[in-house]
Amino acid sequence: MKLQGFSIIFALVAIPLILVLTYYIQLQVDTITLQNDYDAKLLNSVRDAVSSFELNTANEDLSSVSDSLRTIIEASNNVFFNTLSTNLGLSNASKAYVEPYVPAVLYTLYDGYYISSPTRVPEVLVDADENAVSVGDLGVKKIRTSPDHMYSYHRYHEHLTQSDINNCKICNRADVDGVLTKDITNDTENRYYEQYAEDSMGNDYGQLLYVTNNPNQYTTDINNAKLTNKNVLKTYMPYSARYKKSKAKGDEVDYDVTVIYTLDNYITIEGTINDVYYTKSGYLIPTNVVSIEEGDKNLINNYSQEDAENYIKTATEPVGINIDGSIIITGDPENNVKQTYDELTNELTQFNNNLETVISKLSNPNETNKEQLNIDKRGWENQITDVQYELDKMSAVIYYVKAAIFSNWVQNNLNVITEGSIVEISGINYQTINGVEEITYKFDKESTTNIFDTTGNATSDIGVAEIPVDSPFYTHKTNVIRNSIQYNLNQAMSTYNQESSRAYYYEMPVMQNEEWDKILNNVSIVAFMQGYPCKLKTYNNYKVVSSTNNEITVSPKNIFYVPKDNFNDENSEYHRIDCNKLPSTYADRNPINEYMSFNSKEIKYDRISSSDNDIYLYDHKNLACYDCINDGNYLENSSDIFAEGGAKKTAYYIAVGKEKNNLYKMNAIDNSQGYEIVFDNSINHPITNTSSIEWSRIKAIEIVLGTIKSAGSSESLRLTYQLHGQELKTDSSISSNQANTTIYLKLQENSAYR
Repeated sequence: MKLQGFSIIFALVAIPLILVLTYYIQLQVDTITLQNDYDAKLLNSVRDAVSSFELNTANEDLSSVSDSLRTIIEASNNVFFNTLSTNLGLSNASKAYVEPYVPAVLYTLYDGYYISSPTRVPEVLVDADENAVSVGDLGVKKIRTSPDHMYSYHRYHEHLTQSDINNCKICNRADVDGVLTKDITNDTENRYYEQYAEDSMGNDYGQLLYVTNNPNQYTTDINNAKLTNKNVLKTYMPYSARYKKSKAKGDEVDYDVTVIYTLDNYITIEGTINDVYYTKSGYLIPTNVVSIEEGDKNLINNYSQEDAENYIKTATEPVGINIDGSIIITGDPENNVKQTYDELTNELTQFNNNLETVISKLSNPNETNKEQLNIDKRGWENQITDVQYELDKMSAVIYYVKAAIFSNWVQNNLNVITEGSIVEISGINYQTINGVEEITYKFDKESTTNIFDTTGNATSDIGVAEIPVDSPFYTHKTNVIRNSIQYNLNQAMSTYNQESSRAYYYEMPVMQNEEWDKILNNVSIVAFMQGYPCKLKTYNNYKVVSSTNNEITVSPKNIFYVPKDNFNDENSEYHRIDCNKLPSTYADRNPINEYMSFNSKEIKYDRISSSDNDIYLYDHKNLACYDCINDGNYLENSSDIFAEGGAKKTAYYIAVGKEKNNLYKMNAIDNSQGYEIVFDNSINHPITNTSSIEWSRIKAIEIVLGTIKSAGSSESLRLTYQLHGQELKTDSSISSNQANTTIYLKLQENSAYR
C-alpha cells in the first residue's frame, strides 16, 4: 500500500480516536476538578454550620437546655443547606433541590447526638407567609360534596380596583364559597376583601390542613395527605448502653443498669444492683488521688455529692484538697478569711456593676477626670480578678471532691460490670443495600475486665486526676458511642433508600480512624453528600468539622493561662499550660504562684461593640501567644508540667476542675442517690419484707399509698407515725381520693449513713 493510503487510513482512524481520547481525558480532568470544587464547597458549608452553632451557644444563656439546644441545631442545619445551595450556584430558595442529595447530617454533642436526614412526611398547607393553615383559619371552607375531612382554601387577599375583582375567578365565585364584603373605611381605593364563613368545621376545627394530590383540595386526614421529602432532625439519642446480668447459681450479684456516657469522664447511671435502684451522675476519676488538706477530713468518705457541695459553698473555715502535691485551698488560710459562695457571687456582681459605671463615664467625651477614672477602673478590675479567682478555686474543689465521692461509689458498686454483660443494639444486625451486616463492634462476651475500674492512675501527660485514654473505661466508652452512631446512621440511610424514588442508593461510607477520633472527642458536624451529578460520575463524599468554641464541652487543650497579676493587661500574653513562653517568674524574678485561666470560647466571643465611639471592649485584654493559637507551630510538652509540679500544675488542676464543674449537663440527675425497693407494685404484698441496706446508710424512707377513698371529694386525713409503738410525728394530714400519695420520712442525720 502506498504512503498516501496509510495517510488516509491514519486520518480516518487514528485522528478521530486521538480526538475522542483527548476529549475523554479532558472530561476526566474536569470531573476531578469539579469533584475537588464540590469538596471545598461541602467543607465550607459544614464550617458555616459549626460557626452558627458556636455563635448561638455563645449568645444564648440557655444553650445547654435540651429544647433550646435543639432549636440551635435546627438553625445550624438551615445554615448548612443555605450555604451549600448558594455555593453550588443555586439560590437559598432552591435548597429543596440539594436536600435529597444529603442522606444524613450528624451532630455529635456532649452526651448524645442528632441525625438530620430526608424523610417522607405529609406536606402541610402554608399561606404566603409560610405559616401553617388550620381548619377555622380565614379562607378555609369545608367541601360538602367531597369525602369527610376535605376542605378548600382561598388565601385572604385584597384588590385595588374593580377590574381586578372581576378578573379574579375565586372572587367571582364568592356567592358560592363565601361572602364578598367591601371595606367602607378605605372606599377611595375601592378595596374589596373576601372571607369564607367558618361554619361546618365539625371536629376538625384547629387541625392542620395537608396538601392532597387533587388541586385546590386539602385534608386533615394524614393518610390521604401528599408525601414529600423533607430533612427532619431526628430524636435526640444519648450515648448510652445497657448492662444486664441475672443472678446465676453461685453468683453474688445481679444488675440491670443503663449508663449514659459523654465525650469526657462524666457518666449518668440508672438501674438496679442487687434489688437497689440507683440514680447517679458524676465525673469518674482515679480513686485515692484526692485528699482533704483543710476543713472536714471526712468530706470524701462520709458525704454525698450534694451535701459536700453545700458544705464547701457555705463553710466558714477554709476547705482545701491535695492532688499529687498540688494544694488548692478556698479562702485565705493565713488570715482565716473565708467567704461563702453566695457572698462571693454577690460581690462579683457588684464589682462588675461598678466597673461598667466607670467604663461608661470614660466613654463620655465631655468627661474631664479620666485619669482618676482609669485608676478606679484598674482597681475594680483587680478586685474582680481576686473574687473570680476565689470562685474558680471553690468550683475546682467542689469538682474534685464530688468526683472522688462518685468514683468511690462506682468502684464499690459497679466493679462487677464487665463488657460481656452489655445488651447490644436491638436486633444486633441491620439491613443495608449490601444485605444484612453486623454492627460495627462485636463486644467481647467472654470479657471479665471491669470497665469501671478506677483504681489505676493516669499517665503523667494528663495528670493523675484524669483517667488514661487507653484505659478499659475509655476504650469501651468510645466503642459504645461509635457503635451507636454508625448503627443509627446506617438506619437513617437505609430508611431513606426505601422511601426515595431515586435510582441512586445511599450508604454509610467507610470513615478513617483519624476522623472517628475527632468525632468521639469533640462536638462535631459530619455532612454526607451522595449522588450529586458530577460530569462523568456522581459525587459521593463527606466532611467532618469539629467545634472547640462552644458552651457545652470542655477541652483542657483549649484552656489558656496568664499570671494572675497580669490578667487583663494589654501588654501581657496568654498561653497554654505547657507553652514554653508561659512565664514562671515576674520581671523582678519573684516566682509566679497563681494563674488565671479561661476557655478559648471566652476569647472568641467576648467582643462587645460600643455605639458611642465605635471602639471594642473585651473581657480578656491579654494578647494571644501566636504559637498557642496556631496549631501548626505548637508543640505539646505537658508531661514536663506534671513532672516538675509547682504553680503551673496547680493552675491546670484549678482550670480543668472549675470548667468541668460549671459545665451544664443535660442528662444530669439533680438528686443523685440510690433507692431500695422493699415492696414492688404487685397486687399481693407480703406482710413483711427485709431491707438489705444497713440502718446507718438509710437517709430517708418513702412510703407510697394508694387511693384512700372517702365520701367527700377531698377530705383531710390526720396521720400519726409510730415506730414500735413510739410516736414519731403528729399533727399532719393528707388528702383523700388522691392516687399515689407519698409520705417522706427523713431520718436523723448520721455522719456514717453516707
